[in-house]
Amino acid sequence: MQIRHVRVGIAIGIVSYFGACAPVTFDAVPQSKGGNVVTRCEGSACYYDVTEEKTVGQGMVDILIVNDNSGSMSYEQAKMAGAFSGFLTSLDGLDYRIAMTTTDIASSSGTRPDSLYYNPPSAYNGNGALQDGRLVEFTSGQKYLEKSTYNKETLFNNTIKRPETLQCEQSGYTQCPSGDERGIYAANLTLKNYSSQFMRMGAHLAVIVLADEDERGVSKYNPASDSNSQQIKSLYPLEASDEPQSFIDSFRSLFPSKTMSWHSIVIKNGDSGCLSAQSGQGGNAWVRGAYGSAYQKLSEMTSGLVGNICASNYTTQLQDIGYTIKDQVTSLPFRCRPIDDQFEVQFGGLVATSGFAADFNAMTLNISAALAPSTKVTLKYTCSK
Repeated sequence: MQIRHVRVGIAIGIVSYFGACAPVTFDAVPQSKGGNVVTRCEGSACYYDVTEEKTVGQGMVDILIVNDNSGSMSYEQAKMAGAFSGFLTSLDGLDYRIAMTTTDIASSSGTRPDSLYYNPPSAYNGNGALQDGRLVEFTSGQKYLEKSTYNKETLFNNTIKRPETLQCEQSGYTQCPSGDERGIYAANLTLKNYSSQFMRMGAHLAVIVLADEDERGVSKYNPASDSNSQQIKSLYPLEASDEPQSFIDSFRSLFPSKTMSWHSIVIKNGDSGCLSAQSGQGGNAWVRGAYGSAYQKLSEMTSGLVGNICASNYTTQLQDIGYTIKDQVTSLPFRCRPIDDQFEVQFGGLVATSGFAADFNAMTLNISAALAPSTKVTLKYTCSK
């Protein structure tokens, strides 16, 4: 959250505790990848026969932290650092990897220096190393932390607290990375270009965004209607990769057999107290807050949690996110709704009659059975085309 350096001289801001889950809106037509979707027709009626397989009992999760590294975020980054040990306790028993990227995106529209979208690599964004979904190296040089990483709390603490954020604040917001925060766009680029650096087959992907404003400042999903917010919406419209649905579509296309959730620590829609507290933070009247509406929407679409960026301590909400991730690790996705809600579940090749439950709001099959490590779970069902 920081001043927008555009010719109209607008100032902008930022980003949400926990919201309710809503249906996941995956495409009605399954993607035929990996040989697990077969289309067949009987006369004029056509169907999809779907088979999903996942090895559970491993408890694998890959976590991507999307860190808003713009000015005014140093306080929130420090709170994330302070809550990290508690977050790890909620992941106990899981095989996890934790990676990080920023909300900084290079020029995606326009090439002239006076373009509203112009944001080239510079000293303030690591000459591009901190842009476009690239993984931020931890101070040890690693791309991700895992359970066996030595001194991981210190490494996270040193990396979540961004030096470019502090430099921006200490320079009076004149030497800064991009104030045009684009967490969804960045995560899309991570999926497309850098997922192989930390993501594993069979692991659930959990994204956690920490941001003090909305996608592009104030997205079209933001309920704010004041003139400043309306102007920002007009000047910084969402592009395709900024859309919440775009991340779901990209993930399903690239990883059709994996599961995913998006969690947000932002200013929740309607939380005027938090919005007021974030605005003018640090005594700078030009720093504004904004509801994290696009991020909140994506969390609701993927059964993720929405945390409160204004909380004095992030430990409880990060632990709640961790416990939710733990539940989501043992789930499989439904690509479409089965005919008459009928489906078959197998554990290790044997048909199961208990130890699972379907959640057709979240479009997932949740496994509750205590399975031995490396047990293959198979889900079979048929949908109308």
